[in-house]
Amino acid sequence: MRYWLDEDYDLLHPDLISAQRGALLELREHAEPLDKSGRWHRPSWPTRCFRQPKHWGLRGDPYLWFELHETMRLLPKPSGTDHFRLYIEVCLRYLAGDDILNPDQKTVHVERYPLKGMSGGSVCPPKWVEDLVPLLVDRFDTAP
Repeated sequence: MRYWLDEDYDLLHPDLISAQRGALLELREHAEPLDKSGRWHRPSWPTRCFRQPKHWGLRGDPYLWFELHETMRLLPKPSGTDHFRLYIEVCLRYLAGDDILNPDQKTVHVERYPLKGMSGGSVCPPKWVEDLVPLLVDRFDTAP
């Protein structure tokens, strides 16, 4: 899976690493145990769910989508839809630094995202609540 990322985007930004670490630590108790515990793994299970959607809300949404995909690749495959939804909720909260699944939020600014354009650095919570999270869940449900 290929993503277009702006040259100003830092794949190793300390805030991203910290957010991923926080999400992984919180989800560790919910994750299924790995067959070979203690070994680094990058499962491909989320790839089928993360084909890019046709439309985004704001300019920061593709970066959050990419970060969510990369964070999910660090986790074992969830045992079911509720488990997958929990992964999404926890990861999004850490990655965005705010509860973007709160329907009252209209925009959330993420400092580490490039600031080009009027909505640069911002994600659109309504887009995530109404379209992107349901799309991910639907793709997870229908995947073999």
